Amino acid sequence: MPNVRHVRFRKTKAGALVRGTDSVSLDDFDLSMHMDRAVWLTSQLEAPSWGMVQSYDGAAMSGGLLHNIAVAPKTMTQSSLFGLLRRIEVMTRRCPPLTALWNALEQEGYYVARDGKLRSRATGHPVPGRTIRNLFTPNNGNVPAPTRRGKNQKWEQAKRWALRFHELLAHPATRPAQVAYAAEWMAKSRTALEMKGYGSHTTGLDSPIGLRAEALAHELDLAMCVYHSFSVNGPGPAARALTGALRSVGDTVHREDVGKFAASLVRRLGRSSYGKWREKRYPHTRRAVSKGVKAGLWPRSVANAIVPAKLWKL
Repeated sequence: MPNVRHVRFRKTKAGALVRGTDSVSLDDFDLSMHMDRAVWLTSQLEAPSWGMVQSYDGAAMSGGLLHNIAVAPKTMTQSSLFGLLRRIEVMTRRCPPLTALWNALEQEGYYVARDGKLRSRATGHPVPGRTIRNLFTPNNGNVPAPTRRGKNQKWEQAKRWALRFHELLAHPATRPAQVAYAAEWMAKSRTALEMKGYGSHTTGLDSPIGLRAEALAHELDLAMCVYHSFSVNGPGPAARALTGALRSVGDTVHREDVGKFAASLVRRLGRSSYGKWREKRYPHTRRAVSKGVKAGLWPRSVANAIVPAKLWKL
């Protein structure tokens, strides 16, 4: 059985952490597709192993390649984790952990509907976010730690739910669904702005979801992968970086502007003070890019130029 840790988050939240077992491999992606490359790169920062789940930060539960959350802590509304579960149900066959999770939810009187929301079987109403949080992480998201005196019922409840989600998301049969859901989720963020970043030669495309990597210059493919990876963590700051990079080339990325635009975009992302991007996310991204270089995704010369060790070189 995988190790389940009790983790405290700040002062008022606590829950479970289960680290995955199998590393997320490039073999699990269609690397001819630009968005699959972006999802792989992002997974190396968000969830580098299959089945990694956490429930300690007030979001009830999070899992998947992009750490999709069950509940948005600020609004207490349902979020994208249940959409991921629905996608897994549609795309996956003969998956015992999915059956086990469905049975556990059914015992509580809930099910994941076709619209990707957790609903009451009795009424059809969406299950309130606070109810979900107290189910997966009792004590309103502040799960007591196990003690030396014996088992703690609230911790045991949180642990069981974390293991159910871990077992499902670690199962190899669910990997194609997780990749597909992550790619679609990333591609529909700020589509109008983002499509400008793909350059004038992609005019007519309404989304990057069908964009093949070979249609892009290596510099642009890499820079936009980095952009999507940062956007998952901070959509607003990433969009501001993209807007600034577009302005540096006159708001339209022509073929002759690709290198300048790509370098400007990565520089703006990596130098940002948001969420420790400069201190942590950029160095981690660069290490992940190095893995991609070794696998042949991008030429080393391009990676060194667009994602350099020292940002002030850009």
